[in-house]
Amino acid sequence: MKFAWKRILFVGLFLMLSVFLTVAVGAETYEADGGSATVYAFPSEDCNRTIVVRCVDESGILLKTVTCYTKRGESTLLYFGIYGYDTVGFQSDAGVLTTCKLGNLSQGQHCYGAVDVTYHFRTAMSQSQVNATVTMRRFEDAKVIVRHTKEVRYGSNWSACYYETVASYEYTLNSGTPFRSRAMTVPGHHLASGWESEISGNFTYAWLGKYPNCQRLQDYMQYDVLDPTIEDDLPSFSTYDEAKDGRLRRITNRVITIEYRYVLDTNTVTFNTNGGTGSFSPMTHCYGYTLTLPSESPTRSGYVFLGWRDSGDGKLYLPGEGYVLNGNRTLTAVWSRENYDFTITDLSLSATKLSPYGVVTVTVKLANRDTTLSYRGIPVTLLYDGDVLTTRTVDFAAGGVQTLTFTVSVGQAEGSHTITARVNWADRAAEKQPDDNEQSATLTVQTEDYAQSVEAVDPNGDYIAGDEVITAFLVYHDGTNDILPSMGNRATLTVYAPDGSVLLTKAVENISVPAGKCNLIWFRWTVPDAYAGQTLRLECTVNANGVLPEDDKSNNTATVWVDVKEPFVSVTPDPSFDDAKPAELPTAPSSSVGRVRWNKWVYTDDGFVLKEYSLTLSGTATIIPNTGGDTLRGGGGFYLNVTPTVTGDTASATLVQAVLAAFPEFSYRTGAGECRSLAQMSDGSFCFPVHPSTSTRVHFLPLGIADGTYTVLLQLSGLWTPAGQVSATVTVSIPIAGTVYDGFYIR
Repeated sequence: MKFAWKRILFVGLFLMLSVFLTVAVGAETYEADGGSATVYAFPSEDCNRTIVVRCVDESGILLKTVTCYTKRGESTLLYFGIYGYDTVGFQSDAGVLTTCKLGNLSQGQHCYGAVDVTYHFRTAMSQSQVNATVTMRRFEDAKVIVRHTKEVRYGSNWSACYYETVASYEYTLNSGTPFRSRAMTVPGHHLASGWESEISGNFTYAWLGKYPNCQRLQDYMQYDVLDPTIEDDLPSFSTYDEAKDGRLRRITNRVITIEYRYVLDTNTVTFNTNGGTGSFSPMTHCYGYTLTLPSESPTRSGYVFLGWRDSGDGKLYLPGEGYVLNGNRTLTAVWSRENYDFTITDLSLSATKLSPYGVVTVTVKLANRDTTLSYRGIPVTLLYDGDVLTTRTVDFAAGGVQTLTFTVSVGQAEGSHTITARVNWADRAAEKQPDDNEQSATLTVQTEDYAQSVEAVDPNGDYIAGDEVITAFLVYHDGTNDILPSMGNRATLTVYAPDGSVLLTKAVENISVPAGKCNLIWFRWTVPDAYAGQTLRLECTVNANGVLPEDDKSNNTATVWVDVKEPFVSVTPDPSFDDAKPAELPTAPSSSVGRVRWNKWVYTDDGFVLKEYSLTLSGTATIIPNTGGDTLRGGGGFYLNVTPTVTGDTASATLVQAVLAAFPEFSYRTGAGECRSLAQMSDGSFCFPVHPSTSTRVHFLPLGIADGTYTVLLQLSGLWTPAGQVSATVTVSIPIAGTVYDGFYIR
């Protein structure tokens, strides 16, 4: 019995010692990724007990499994956390011989809530594995306030100061949210020493702590603590009840303030006597402070001191004046020679009455009255109704004169306007006679009685060598009086060759245009055959005979350049034998009608009337098999006749000058060798020209063409109107069945 007592005593002492010898497993922080992590409290070969902690959210979803390997007879502290989560609950299945202590479970001001659990495994009697479940709650959103404050000084010599908010921004962030803030520019201030200029990264409380300005602002961190039923950590293993939760501290309503602090700049003003004499020490104080400039003035032989010129704003300051520091500045002495004087002796205009947007030449004569000294870079400014148009600089010899000319567009505002010239205007106060540096003249802007301009209408089709075309122009009239047919207003069209020689001239007589309107005119002419592949210059001039009194004729001519094309000629090849299976005939395109409209002002007994004109182009076509009948056969041929139909104002249009036939065997393509150009007959109709290989006006079909409906597509073009070229398409169809061999037989 004595031996047994000693044994029991030994075991008890061992257990008591184990209580105080707790092995701490280092703190780890994990992502809530549903994975697992493993830690060892002792070397792996010594571990024979296991602690498994499952971390779940409040809905039971697994966040992390942490497995700790330890050994019997030891107390093991398992301490870890999950980013962005607080701990709100704990349960364990530890047996009666395995004790467990729940410590401080949450560090809510940081980026995670800690799990702090201690297990003691009694020697040789504890179960080999215990399991625990920790319930965790995601952090609520935090409010981050970014505040910018600047130093404000006041009092005698600005000895006192306070900080005022210049900008404040609020953000709602959760743990792990990307965040970035930067210092701003505050005039006259700079970021205080030691304060971060930028804070960026994924938002957590631990992350913010690495920035000095965040560390300084711990006083600005606000939050509420939820601390349920158990007030303190459990004091010992023996008093622990496995069914209870431990101390569950949860942080809510987190508010963090990040401050950027800006302090006043210290600025210095220095003095440049600019060739003068005198001692003027630099003056230094805070940005925005008002200094009193020295009451003394520098001196310079032969010059008069006018004041100090600020290098920043260019203002002139007198001795003893108040000067506000707004940066490092230099004040430069401004001097005037004793005979310093400039004058404008004359200002004249090339015209005093102009139309809107007219151009006037302004001549300004200037003189330097200082007969002993020359000057460089003297500014001369021109103004229109008080607004500066331009400024030039001139150089003067001693007693010298200068003449300047300016070209001014007067704009559209009608009425009386003033043109003013000024010389050395900013510094005129330094001159001996400062009242003769300006002269003005007036002019009148009013709409002309007659004011024409012309604009080309861009051709919408190609100019083909040998074709008759119509070239149209718009004649604008901005004058106040109507231009009537009886006034004899003439427009001419001149066509120039590439070498500048005149190819032809056309005229339109008695052009009429209502005041403030525009009218359409056109010229009908034939493109010379010899200039295919070359570019021609077309010029239209209105009021060509000068019968209308216009003040400005510079816009009476319009120019258009046209590229002359070769006539398109295409002949299809003779069909050849093809042993392939005939393809189905493609779907035939549909016909289309060409239509155009144009307007023209016409002068009648009742005055000007805006009349509308139109023209429509269509056509008809017939197919005649060369073998007779009304059906085509593969390998056979046919004649074709196309008659254009033009209705409307045909007197103002050319004829159709080109017809192109496209065929189903070429999928209606219109490339060279895939279509046929038709020839115009004396009656205005079109048919096949004589084929060079067959010497007939017949188009032959492939021998193996498929049966069906054979449709020819005809493109009609070359019909010119004042509104441009008009085109149309016509389709004509005929049945096709069998081949030409179907009628042959052997006796």
